Amino acid sequence: LKYAKPKCSRLGLGVRTLCTALHHKSPFGAMDRKVFSLAWPSIVAELSTPLLGVVDTLVVGHLADVADLGGVALATAVFNPLLFVFNFLRMGTGGVTAKAYGAGDAKEVLATVLRGVGLGVAIGACLLVLGRPVAHLGLAVVRPPDAATADRALAYFRARLLGAPAALANFAIAGWLNGVQRPNDMLATSLVLNVSNAGLCVLLAWVLDFGVAGVGFATALANYIALGFGAFRIWRIYPQLQCVSDTPEDMRVMSWSVILERPSLVQLMAVQGSVFLRSLFLMCLITDFNSLSAALGAVPLAANNLLSQLQMLISYGSDGFANAAEALVGEAVGQGRLDLVRAVLVSVARWSAVVVLGYTAVYVFFGQRILECFTSHKAVVIYAVEYLPWLWAAPVLSVAAYMLDGVFVGANCYREMRDANFWAMVAFLILGHCLRHSNSGLWAAYLAHLVIRAAVLLWKYPAIEQQAVEHAAGGTKAALLAADGTNP
Repeated sequence: LKYAKPKCSRLGLGVRTLCTALHHKSPFGAMDRKVFSLAWPSIVAELSTPLLGVVDTLVVGHLADVADLGGVALATAVFNPLLFVFNFLRMGTGGVTAKAYGAGDAKEVLATVLRGVGLGVAIGACLLVLGRPVAHLGLAVVRPPDAATADRALAYFRARLLGAPAALANFAIAGWLNGVQRPNDMLATSLVLNVSNAGLCVLLAWVLDFGVAGVGFATALANYIALGFGAFRIWRIYPQLQCVSDTPEDMRVMSWSVILERPSLVQLMAVQGSVFLRSLFLMCLITDFNSLSAALGAVPLAANNLLSQLQMLISYGSDGFANAAEALVGEAVGQGRLDLVRAVLVSVARWSAVVVLGYTAVYVFFGQRILECFTSHKAVVIYAVEYLPWLWAAPVLSVAAYMLDGVFVGANCYREMRDANFWAMVAFLILGHCLRHSNSGLWAAYLAHLVIRAAVLLWKYPAIEQQAVEHAAGGTKAALLAADGTNP
């Protein structure tokens, strides 16, 4: 088996594969139903992610001192980007798990989550040790207005930081559950986290009157409860996996030598490093966008914040299908099934069209009303409505980049994804600063970076097909050696 180099350009191959979706005879076949069944629990879980900060703010908002609310808002503004940067634990664990699951490698499926959880706990422990300087550095950036607000922010941040090891380990567990195509368990773990957080916040902040620190402790403790639940689900799910039941019992025995295997650890660090850089590039881009918005004035900054929330909703709606693509493409590549890789991409492209049409219709007909729900400041709403047409165009310009992220994570093409985000960031920095005196220019630069990101990923798409063919060749060779009685 050899990879047949496409006659068309690399970008053309990716575009041609996506366009196949528009001419497929069956609008919703078995693959489409499978993609949707994996996507919808993931979408609900993604939408529930911001609830931790929302519930904390809701509980604190009913405490006596207004400094409590301001302190939690500032601490959350520091803590959430910190967690976003370490989200590479979810993507890195999920993609490697999906590929091992498709290849039927039972040991690697389990070893991957153990490595991911171990890395998450280790990073979380380092954050605990560095908690004081990290907190002071973060608050120096957001600049509390007074000493009382700063004290409340520090109290909340330090208390919540106690849950960092569990929070980061939960990223790895979420990636593993997605990789073995158990989205319902991923959703259940997210619900356990949010319900536990809500109950503990009320108990510690209101009933026991621990104030802001109690709210932070509640969120930290909820992360440990979710970690215990996630570990329990892994313990129950793993023996039921097809790749495990098909593996002889003596071949399933897990040992430290397997978990700490040098090539696997090197691969883990390379994968997580690439995804970490990708997250860092995104964070730099978002920070620069906010900085350029602030330079335009208070009203443009507030309006762009509202419009960014609408853009974030597009991301949440797309990420569910991206997660489904991650699991299914990883499985297909692990099995060496090029036909299945293409079938998944075609299905995801069709669902992308549905997402685009849905968001575009909502923003065209209800965009102004949604903005009015976000704020009562008429000047901000009027300004935001003026630039709302950029959000009408956002779904069609954004969704391809979000969906392709999932495809490349599943295929373990992390370097390609990192490079695409790098060039997209460079494009935004150039365009954004050249057009910085116009808010339309900022939004044009932001959407242009998503188009460039998708174009680079499409250009690199043939690497995924080549991987699938190479895995098929490796499986064929192993089968022939086994038939000859030779140990491969």
